[in-house]
This record gives sequence, structure tokens and C-alpha cells, in this order.
Amino acid sequence: MKKFILCLTNLLVFAFFTMAQFHNETKSLFSDTLFYENWSSGGFTYNQWQLTDSVALTITNNYGNPVPSVNFNLFYLESSIMSKEIQGTNNYTELRYDVYLSDSSNGQMQLATELWKDTAWVFIDSFDGEGSLPWTTRIVNISDYCQNNFRIRFREYGVVNFSGHLNIDNIIVGSYPLGITENQNTDLIIKPNPASSNLDLILKNFENLNTRIIILDVTGKVVYEEEFIPVTNDYIKNINVDNLSKGIYFCEIRSNDKDLIRKVIIE
Repeated sequence: MKKFILCLTNLLVFAFFTMAQFHNETKSLFSDTLFYENWSSGGFTYNQWQLTDSVALTITNNYGNPVPSVNFNLFYLESSIMSKEIQGTNNYTELRYDVYLSDSSNGQMQLATELWKDTAWVFIDSFDGEGSLPWTTRIVNISDYCQNNFRIRFREYGVVNFSGHLNIDNIIVGSYPLGITENQNTDLIIKPNPASSNLDLILKNFENLNTRIIILDVTGKVVYEEEFIPVTNDYIKNINVDNLSKGIYFCEIRSNDKDLIRKVIIE
């Protein structure tokens, strides 16, 4: 009996340290998330932004998907928002944001992204839009500019015969030493994306492999985790995400010889 209890205790200790190690490995995918904004808590006053012009930009649920997002007033030649001060970092750091464009007039516009460095604004990215474009993620390397505290500004200007909507959302400033980019391996497809209640993970070439699903939020916190063994070569795994808040997540699929990551938007 004593041997059985000792054996059971050793197994529990081993399992504990194995899970602890796994969570540490998962966390290491995300070094730091310094700043994240999806405007879910309301207006600019309650969030991390401030207006830099007299033009009243709005947070809307009417345009684009996901919502809410910031809608620029395109009837003015120039409008912008500026972040409040963001903590500096010496890590390799990226700025990510989603942009949506809806236009029926074939006009032209530009969204400039700028970063306040020392005593001046530095131009770091430009999105030139014409026509319509679904939500698209832009990734900008800002590692050369953010050693000290800094601010980010999105400035829309140069509108010519434009009649539509420009929205931005899901703005992340973080350190991603492994890139956290979505590799293009077609062995994992996630539908629908964005999703509201359920995800279908379409897995190929995972048959009879011990497979682990991990879903993380932008801070690296594990919000869903499951192990299973696909029984077919083309396997569909359904996951209920009703309990997840709106925002950006990362879905990772691990097996013995694969480690695939996809960004998932919950709306």
C-alpha cells in the first residue's frame, strides 16, 4: 500500500511539473504585450487614446467586423487620434493593427501611422486605400523607436472624392521574439474567423497523433486547452468559444512534429 501511495505521489508530482513546464513554454511565445486596444469599454475618455484634432471621430458598431472600432470622419481632409504614453522597452517590438475600408466612390485616402520619438513624429507605416477592403492586419517593426516611452498616432488625410468608412481596431504593441506570425501551412484551417460562438479547426495529416489545442489571449494567458487524437487524416474539431470575450486570440496546435499558430478574432 505504501509503495502504491508513493508511486501515485510521484506520478502527481511529475504531472504537475510537466504541466507547469508546458505552460511556461506556452507563455514564452509572448514576451510582453505593452498595449492593447479594441475599444470594448466605450469612448476615448475611458480608453488609451485622445483626439489630436477637433474632428469628432467615433466608436461605432455599424461598420466593419469585428466591432466596436474607431470610425474616421472622411468628410474632413485630416483627422487623427494619438495614444497616451506607452511604456518603453528594449525588446524587439511590433505594432499590429487591423484596418477596414468601405468605399463606393472610388476615391483615394491614406492612413499614416506615426510614432513620437524624442522631440518629433516619425513616419513608420502608410496604408493607401482605394475602393473597399475587408479587415486586414498590418504589422510594423518599431524596435528602433521604442526604447524610451513613446506615443502612437494614426492620421487619416489626403481624401479625394471619398465616400465611405475607414475603421481601425485591435491595436497591439508587443514584443514577439518568435514573430507570432501565422505560418502558411494548410494543415490547419480555422472557420469561421471572425467567430462568435463556435470554431471549426480543420486538421490535415494529424491522424493518430497526440494533439494539443491551446488558445491564448494577447497577454499570453491560456484561455482554452485540450488534448485529443484525430482519428482521420481530414479531421474537424469543433470548439465552443461562447465564454471568450471579444478580441484577438492565438490558436496553437501542437503534435510531435508540428507547431502551428493562427490568429483568431472573437466578435
